[in-house]
Amino acid sequence: MKLTEKNICPDQPETVYCGDVRELEIGKLGDIDTFCYGFPCNSFSNVGEHKGLANEKFGQLYWYGIEVLKIYQPKWFVAENVSGIRSAGSGDFQIILDDMRAAGYKLNVNLYKAEQYGVPQTRYRVIIVGIRKDLPVEFHVPDPKMYASWILRQEQHLQKFLIMHQTMKLES
Repeated sequence: MKLTEKNICPDQPETVYCGDVRELEIGKLGDIDTFCYGFPCNSFSNVGEHKGLANEKFGQLYWYGIEVLKIYQPKWFVAENVSGIRSAGSGDFQIILDDMRAAGYKLNVNLYKAEQYGVPQTRYRVIIVGIRKDLPVEFHVPDPKMYASWILRQEQHLQKFLIMHQTMKLES
């Protein structure tokens, strides 16, 4: 069993699709309650070409996710991309959000800064949580302050380790 299948759905690994979305027969997927996807960031990254939807190879691959939303109407979805998506192309991010709304979802869009949530890297990601409009459910962005004490403890452990390591180095 592949690691992806094991992590996502160990009891039904055949329901996990890992491959080129352009070769996926979307109409044959079956019922979907939750849909998580990330479309290629190449077109939206500040490091990349930043062409947005104009990049024919990668820019329009988000549309496959929109098709899944329209056909299967999962209860909720999560979509992820780089922070540069907000400024790539000419209003491309708004087009993507409008397509998600038109598929029947209320959206919560947030720029997450990984280090504020205890992840040891400076990495910013736009996470879009969509909840079907007919459901009486709201999503609230987790407050990074909840992670502050954990981060502080990790920094204290790291400081102790560095001091201990330096002391051992001086003694040898």
